[in-house]
Amino acid sequence: MLTSSELDQAIAASWDRQLDWLKTLVGFPSQRGLEGPCQDWIAAAFRTRGWSVDRYVLSDVDMEHLPGHSPGSIGLFEAATKTLFSGDAIYDGPLLDELPGSDIASYRRTIKRLRDMEVAVVHGGHDPSFGRERMIEICDGWLALRA
Repeated sequence: MLTSSELDQAIAASWDRQLDWLKTLVGFPSQRGLEGPCQDWIAAAFRTRGWSVDRYVLSDVDMEHLPGHSPGSIGLFEAATKTLFSGDAIYDGPLLDELPGSDIASYRRTIKRLRDMEVAVVHGGHDPSFGRERMIEICDGWLALRA
């Protein structure tokens, strides 16, 4: 059993390690095309914990502004694989459009844009991933409800 003093020391040691890790992390440049060294460092740190890491080159991924659900909603689209990470803009469940900050007119424009995108797979912020055919069904269903 740990005493209060031992627990305080353990928490302080963990805090210092985490703080050092974060100081190193924020020391890397945050510019497109310069993410390699940071990803290498993160991958090495994660491997020591037994975790695997996928690498992404941000310059190969387009950031899309997808407002409606919330004003700052974004998605990431990788054209080479036609993969969309859509966040809360579209997912295989009821689309929430009446939250504080939601804007149905903006959401309508976003849904129409998404419907026209040539995607192979969509990874939404919720629920299972899906393909283009299902994305069109979701878009058409939402547009019919909001016509």
